[in-house]
Amino acid sequence: MKNADGFVEQAVRNVGSFCDRLIVSDDGSTDATVAILEELAKQYSHIEWSPLVAARDWQDLIRPHSGNATNIFGIDEDEVYDQTLKIRAAFRVLGG
Repeated sequence: MKNADGFVEQAVRNVGSFCDRLIVSDDGSTDATVAILEELAKQYSHIEWSPLVAARDWQDLIRPHSGNATNIFGIDEDEVYDQTLKIRAAFRVLGG
């Protein structure tokens, strides 16, 4: 995420109920994005705040989950999903 203070809180809260764990990161914002992400990480125990130095750092964030039964769902700061879609996606991911 970068300079997304107008979107980031809604995006994170929107997928927060869908995911067991969220790794949120920033790619050098100069607005309030970092403060918002840090506050969300304090509010929710399943949010892990991980500042990025470069886009390739994402590989390091997801590498520990490679080769196991983990589903990774990546979003951008301006993506919002309706409740029906989230329920259907969860059903598919869980094999229902």
